[in-house]
Amino acid sequence: MISKFKIILIAVICAVIQLSCPILSSDFTITSSDMKGTLYRLNSESTTPEFYWKLKMNNELKEPAQTYYYDAQKKIHTEETLVYEKGKLKEYSYIRHNINEQAMVTITDDGLLFTRTFNGQIKTSTKEYRKNYLFGPQIVTFIRDNFKALEKGTSIEINYGALNRLNAYRFILKRDRSHPLNSKDKLIIKMDADSFIVRQFADPIYFVLNKNGTKIHRIIGRALPASNINGKIGVIDSDFKIRD
Repeated sequence: MISKFKIILIAVICAVIQLSCPILSSDFTITSSDMKGTLYRLNSESTTPEFYWKLKMNNELKEPAQTYYYDAQKKIHTEETLVYEKGKLKEYSYIRHNINEQAMVTITDDGLLFTRTFNGQIKTSTKEYRKNYLFGPQIVTFIRDNFKALEKGTSIEINYGALNRLNAYRFILKRDRSHPLNSKDKLIIKMDADSFIVRQFADPIYFVLNKNGTKIHRIIGRALPASNINGKIGVIDSDFKIRD
């Protein structure tokens, strides 16, 4: 594990069609217990935040515990929770209040139990546990822990949870040397779907790190909150800025 790793932490990637992450700028220490930030629409000229964000950490494990998104009126919009048992993730869940959705995955001895409640309808699914299952903001700490291999160009396969599909899908993490944001002091890690079909719905995610892997400067992509305009649910691509 890389010590004193600094990250920007997001509530990421809950659905196949939402598998990308917000742009994050500024860094905070992973040992911090309470972080705040603002989300802006990606590629928008608006200076008004779409959401206000807060993170609480599990200080003992130095892992994310809860995140909260508040809308412009400071009303809670979306939240997620990670529960650990014996140092390992036991349960991950999120609630998107504006679309009446709640989803959860529980890690058991027999595998994974997915549960999703949407507009009062409950659906469940069970899956066998496979190597490198990740949910929500675990992706960031996984990159931290595997940075040395990624820096050298090693491809790492992960299985990322898409809770609204009651499933997880295979993605590949690999250094992207051709990305235009590469520079003398920054490198890019790309997260891309392994399946051609999934790639039609899930754009790649780009993590912009410093050269020694101690900071993540940006994560380029889609946010966890969903839009709901007259009953039509949509995704939100965002500029996510964090402050200590």
